[in-house]
Amino acid sequence: MITNETEYATISEAARLLRVSVPTVWRWIDSGQLPAHRIGKRSIRIRREDLAAVIRPARDQTMKEVKEQDLQITHLGRRPVDVENLIGSLREGQERILARRKGKRFRSSVSLIREGRDERSAAL
Repeated sequence: MITNETEYATISEAARLLRVSVPTVWRWIDSGQLPAHRIGKRSIRIRREDLAAVIRPARDQTMKEVKEQDLQITHLGRRPVDVENLIGSLREGQERILARRKGKRFRSSVSLIREGRDERSAAL
């Protein structure tokens, strides 16, 4: 039962308080990162306590601590892969692609990205 309306925020109020977009708040709700409560048929509210819980330090560990750990990546539950070997393999693959293309690098995709963004903006 709501005893005080200031305990709850609307989706837009939550976005404004957290300084993120409304779609970001919805994404957090959909993924379960941010609990939300339905009031009636259409209204959704978020407890302010839950908003405070979303705010946490950006880094739980320093980069130095991360590098000191034994870093391994598991690919879809298969055998662990050493990060250094993975990076080396990716660089070798990049070199093979460049060799096949006779040293010619791929064109920058910035113009294509901007063109697509402009098309989407115009469609709004």
